[in-house]
Amino acid sequence: MLNWSQKIKLLRRLPGLNQSQFANVCDLTQAAISQFESGQRSPGRKSVLKIAIACEISAEVLMRNYATSKDMALAILTYRLRRSPIETVRALENFVSIRYPQ
Repeated sequence: MLNWSQKIKLLRRLPGLNQSQFANVCDLTQAAISQFESGQRSPGRKSVLKIAIACEISAEVLMRNYATSKDMALAILTYRLRRSPIETVRALENFVSIRYPQ
């Protein structure tokens, strides 16, 4: 199972941000992000909500238990796709069907 430290690191690294940049996007301090990532403390409700909003996911997606970082990344992608305009979803389906024909 991924712990909070691993989840926060994954969310920060997916867009390629450093701790300071991620903290700025989340409206948190760099020290808080550092403490979350090092496991010194877990984020409280307000921090979880700020991180979820900044990462464009629901707090529920962030709080679920994931066996691997790949599972979490897929959950994030699925959540974002469900909220995307249908044209975006169709374009992605088209790309996948061309790139990976059956």
